[in-house]
Amino acid sequence: MNNAIMESILKFVSDSIIIMNEEGVISSINPAAGNLFGYHGSDVMGKHVELLLPDLFGGTISGTGRKSIGKKKSGTIFPVTVTFVESQADEGKCFIGIIREIVERKPWDQAQYLKLILEHLPDQIWVKDVQMKYTFANRAFLDHFGAENRVEGLSDYDFYPEEQAEEVKSQEQKLIYTGESITYKEKVENLHATSLNKITKIPIRDQQGQILGLLGITQDITEWQQTEELCTHLGKILDETIFEIYVFSPFPLQFIYMNQSALKNLGYAIEDIPSVSPVQLWSKFSDESFQMALDSIILGEQESIEFETNHKKKNGHYYPVDVKIQLISEKDKAPLFMAIVQDSSPRKEAEAIQRKAERALLYSNVIFD
Repeated sequence: MNNAIMESILKFVSDSIIIMNEEGVISSINPAAGNLFGYHGSDVMGKHVELLLPDLFGGTISGTGRKSIGKKKSGTIFPVTVTFVESQADEGKCFIGIIREIVERKPWDQAQYLKLILEHLPDQIWVKDVQMKYTFANRAFLDHFGAENRVEGLSDYDFYPEEQAEEVKSQEQKLIYTGESITYKEKVENLHATSLNKITKIPIRDQQGQILGLLGITQDITEWQQTEELCTHLGKILDETIFEIYVFSPFPLQFIYMNQSALKNLGYAIEDIPSVSPVQLWSKFSDESFQMALDSIILGEQESIEFETNHKKKNGHYYPVDVKIQLISEKDKAPLFMAIVQDSSPRKEAEAIQRKAERALLYSNVIFD
């Protein structure tokens, strides 16, 4: 390999490379090595390698990944690994060295890491000492109260009206005294809206069990409460409707919900739901044909399937029903189906009466003709 090619390689590799003769005199150094030690290449050419690696000649030069020390132009000493291999040049024996700085990782600061997490949580989190003075509050707490970046040494009198602060202080002193935790809900009203908070307060203890203060967490559960109330309201509507409502999953094929009308008409209890299969209930289908019908909905080939069949009650009796099955889960979610079922007995009875009346009318017309 000629010198031009060698120089090109040395120029562009990211490792720090030094070439020296067997006396330790540097004959070549690449830009990466110059940057590592803080020298221009011309500054060290012809100089002894001890300028950069003070203890290199303390033992055998050749070796792989040997730990050593480097010395920057500024005089700074830093740890390195040194790999030197012996080679032959036109001028005689030489050594090619690869030097890599050992970057010492700082130990993981658990306290700082946890503090970073707390700062980004949406819940208001605070810590007080036994004198009810704040020692920590996260960003959500500070933003809620419009406080500055520090709360150390402040008390509830700095954030609440005096009467409310007195109530909070009395409650928390009791927790300090008894060592008990408490969780409760609190409604917060202002000119614009009403919200609901879930507040938890927990005594903090040291390794000996001595109480050092309190940890407080305030969660805004307004949306959760509204969702829960909506679910309760919808559940009540579903239970009071005359239609039978079923929800089931296709994988595995099983019911996960039946409303009160369905349970009442079939004669089942809630605990019986897992033992009833959709195919067993809708015996019109085989396992394979039912799965194909569901796949056609999942694939968007049709929005729903509708059919007539007979429901078998727990006591073995049957009654006719009209069934409509449709997909209710969102895209990219596990599929869930809902079946709306109506007892078709009244309809069939009405149809039978209508047919009977039509036959009677037809018969009377024939006689009079």
